[in-house]
Amino acid sequence: HDEVWHHYEGDPLRLYDYDPQCDSLQSVKLGPVPENDAYKYVVPADHWQAGLPLGDYCLLGCCVAPGFNFRDFSFLQDPHLKERLIAHRPEVAQLI
Repeated sequence: HDEVWHHYEGDPLRLYDYDPQCDSLQSVKLGPVPENDAYKYVVPADHWQAGLPLGDYCLLGCCVAPGFNFRDFSFLQDPHLKERLIAHRPEVAQLI
């Protein structure tokens, strides 16, 4: 399911988005525009994601369509994929 992240207030959040189909990891800084990249971001279905607050606090919301179901949720378990992600961006090691 696609997930739409919205920044409402507080400090920025660094949101990481990994596309397993093309082995691509990108990030966006969500926060007050214009000093940050965006105030909203869509993570497509079947992508891995992680968020890192860049300050004391941030308030964000996440809308999922179609509706969220815990049966579709999982944490990253594949050790080889973890290694590839850390090779792309060492800072994600603390998130996985």
